[in-house]
Amino acid sequence: MKALLMIIACLSGLAQAEGTAVARLKVQEFNQLFNGLDEVKTNTWENWGLTEQEWTTYETIKAKTAWGSWGNEATPLQLLSIYATNIEEKRRYARLEAKLDQWREDAVLNYQQIYNNEREVIHAKYAAFIKGRRPVADNLGPKDAVAFFTYAKACDARCKSMMNRLLSSGTKIDVYVMDDVSQEQVFEWASNANIPVDRVQAKQITLNYDKGNFNQLSTIPVAFASIPVAYVKTEEGFVRLAL
Repeated sequence: MKALLMIIACLSGLAQAEGTAVARLKVQEFNQLFNGLDEVKTNTWENWGLTEQEWTTYETIKAKTAWGSWGNEATPLQLLSIYATNIEEKRRYARLEAKLDQWREDAVLNYQQIYNNEREVIHAKYAAFIKGRRPVADNLGPKDAVAFFTYAKACDARCKSMMNRLLSSGTKIDVYVMDDVSQEQVFEWASNANIPVDRVQAKQITLNYDKGNFNQLSTIPVAFASIPVAYVKTEEGFVRLAL
């Protein structure tokens, strides 16, 4: 029984080794299939795998047959195959055409993969550049000042997310409530937005009524604005903050 198992194991190992060898051979054959196609040739006919005499035949076909005046896009190999006098020649030209087409497809796919990789690199660099140029919450610090415009309704998930990012930056925040509500409602909104009382008492955060401040900073009417919205003070003035 042990001898049988050893024989089976040996046969299995031989089969795997043979399979590996066949796989390597197929890779070599694949590489040889396109060998030389990516080289720049001295003569045009060499790019098509043709001889000078065959190229002359192709030019004669173009000049003296209907194909030359039909305005078609037939390749030299296609025309030579069409006018070949025997099936062997027709197949040879068709095979050369298929080989070139497969190489071109493979080359384009390889290029596309390389391009996609490089495009991701460029996009990442561009995104980092834009992020560094445009005011974003991640770039804010205690020395910055932000004007935050909101309605006194309950601070929803988007509102809390925006406020949390501002609070974590440590920047000075001036909150402007845009609707006509009582002071108690303003305080209720602040509590709902998790605004620390000690920072309000220290005047790091102020609670205000909007008295035209939004119209001074925004280039669009309030009816079309996405409230809440924040603006950060820069050397050029207040700029909308990306949150």
